[in-house]
Amino acid sequence: IAVVTRSLRRDSAVEVCEATAQTADLLHRLGHHVEYLDELPVPDSFVDDFVLYWALLSMALVRGGRRRFGPTFDVTRLDNLSRGLDRHAMRNLHRLPMAMARLAATRRRTNALFGRFDVVLTPTLAEIPPPIGYLDPMADYDQIINRLIDWVAFTPLHNITGEPAISLPLSSSDDGMPIGMMFGAALGQDATLIELAYELEEAAPFQRLGA
Repeated sequence: IAVVTRSLRRDSAVEVCEATAQTADLLHRLGHHVEYLDELPVPDSFVDDFVLYWALLSMALVRGGRRRFGPTFDVTRLDNLSRGLDRHAMRNLHRLPMAMARLAATRRRTNALFGRFDVVLTPTLAEIPPPIGYLDPMADYDQIINRLIDWVAFTPLHNITGEPAISLPLSSSDDGMPIGMMFGAALGQDATLIELAYELEEAAPFQRLGA
């Protein structure tokens, strides 16, 4: 099992890294071979390419919303995140072909990774849960997109490759907020993740909020 705590752009929060290390130690005690890696096998362009791909999807909503949802669709009522992504796509349409090609090639890199490891462990998110309003979609676009990139830092890789992943509530912060651990595997290895999840839940039963 490979362990990575550095996200696509930054190191995870200290508390999140500590929780990941505790999970890695649990895996070791259960008999799994654990090896730490410095980073995920993605190019430096991945984050920008992913945001542009996401922006393309938002552009389709903004520009085609009335055709898809009917005459009552009102683009002015969309949140700032959706409209900001639409603007980003319109300004960077010329970059889309190469961005999509680079994203499509990502699986070659992850295939090589899963040739060495059965499973990759990362935090689900790079930060502990933020206060309500921190990810307000009506905030300034630049603010919200940068906060999202920092926070949702590991899941985009699986969004692009289509490889399976599972998030398990294996830890919590000092103030009781859940810290998820994400396990990824090669395409078609969903059963490996489910079996591992059962093993981990038996060894360290998941905490129930409010219990």
